[in-house]
Amino acid sequence: MGLKATQRRLENIILFFNEKTDDRKKLSRLLFILDFDHFRQTGKSATGLDYRATDDGPMPCIDLEKLIRDAARNHDAANRGWISPRIATVMRYLAMRYDGPNSPTLKEVFTACNGAFALTPVGEIIAYQKAIPDDLPEKDDILAIAKEHEKRLAAIQKMIEGEV
Repeated sequence: MGLKATQRRLENIILFFNEKTDDRKKLSRLLFILDFDHFRQTGKSATGLDYRATDDGPMPCIDLEKLIRDAARNHDAANRGWISPRIATVMRYLAMRYDGPNSPTLKEVFTACNGAFALTPVGEIIAYQKAIPDDLPEKDDILAIAKEHEKRLAAIQKMIEGEV
């Protein structure tokens, strides 16, 4: 999947969760859990976002308000199909689990995804690799997939930059 598809998927995920909450801390935590759970299972994040550990929990390393505005402006019916069934299932589960005023607590975020957030000092980027338990039999395979995915995205980015 190319960068354009990744951007469309990110926009759709942001819009889905933004419809469920106005609380940016809750939105950030939902995105974090979705991304790190997806990485733990597939070697790829769902959104492509990086997260920084803060006192309030994991926060995307991006201007979330701008991303929400851009997603709303770019969104139309033609862009709705960019989310895999697996990602959509996890999104619906998270939306149901944390419906209304319920928000993932810091304790839940600390323990989610193999404690990746808890293992990261405040101010640092949270490494996706920390989401994979050391005793997981397919850990090496998942990390190999992640490395290959990073190479592919870097190659696509180089091609795009070369064309501009």
